[in-house]
Amino acid sequence: DVNNSPATNIFNNTIQNTGSNGISLNPSPGSVIADNTISNFGDNSYGIYVLNSDDVRVIANDIVGGGVDQVGIGDDDVTIFKVIWTNICIPFGCFSVPVPSFVTDYNGNDVSNVAMGVVLSGTTDATVRNNDITNIGLNGISSFDASGLLAIEDNIVDTTGEDGIHLEVFKNTVITDNRVRNTGNDAIFADGYNDIGAGFSARLEGNDVDHVGDGGIYV
Repeated sequence: DVNNSPATNIFNNTIQNTGSNGISLNPSPGSVIADNTISNFGDNSYGIYVLNSDDVRVIANDIVGGGVDQVGIGDDDVTIFKVIWTNICIPFGCFSVPVPSFVTDYNGNDVSNVAMGVVLSGTTDATVRNNDITNIGLNGISSFDASGLLAIEDNIVDTTGEDGIHLEVFKNTVITDNRVRNTGNDAIFADGYNDIGAGFSARLEGNDVDHVGDGGIYV
């Protein structure tokens, strides 16, 4: 576990046969987890688990399960959104303005043979893209109680017991250019309903869906 260690880099490690999580952050904001190989981690555990660690990037890791009730990549209460200041010049002078910046958080990972592929919970402004998620017992990509912008882009999800992409309670989501195959239930399920029953939006575009057990896209 990595605890209270901001801006930690965890690169190029081989982690196998652990009793619990492969890699855990709690809390270590600004960290990068990249190019690690994780296999045979504990039952009821995560390959990579991120807790209360803002602006974390999880990139190009290879995660293979094989136990019981495992999650490939999971987070809880993570904020990905941040603001940078940019100088703007006009004829009357220059001044700084805040510009939103979205960190690529879950990008290019291979996840297979687990109960849940990628699971986000209470995450703000998250991006999940270019991941290859295969042979999943339940949902390939899941998100619950997201705020800000949730972007699910350019992922391959193949062979899931339930939904390929499953989203519950969000404010604004973009689901684009994903390839979803061989699902037990819906290929893409997106239900933004919250306690007030309003104030959410979804854009789905360019997704490729085939061989699904129930609905292709359920919104």
